[in-house]
Amino acid sequence: MSHTGILLVIMCAIVSSASPSIPIKDKPIAVYHVGMSRVVVWENLGPNGPWKNFEIEKAYQKDGEWRTAHSFSASELLDLRAALDEAIRQELVRVEHPE
Repeated sequence: MSHTGILLVIMCAIVSSASPSIPIKDKPIAVYHVGMSRVVVWENLGPNGPWKNFEIEKAYQKDGEWRTAHSFSASELLDLRAALDEAIRQELVRVEHPE
């Protein structure tokens, strides 16, 4: 994945925080996991119709309690990249099939 994919996800998060929206569901429409990294996909309804927001995080356990964080070590970035690639492939890339 190029930096464009990461930039796209970051831009989606920035646009979502600046645009008024109403969540369509209380639950995400998809979650992509690789290792402890995950990409959570939310669908929202805005003035121009529905749109998706992508949240990146990692899960970890501390003192027997599961928590999430938004920073990644160098080795965790590979898992995050794989999760982002899958989220982009499933949610953003539409493949045209010839009939």
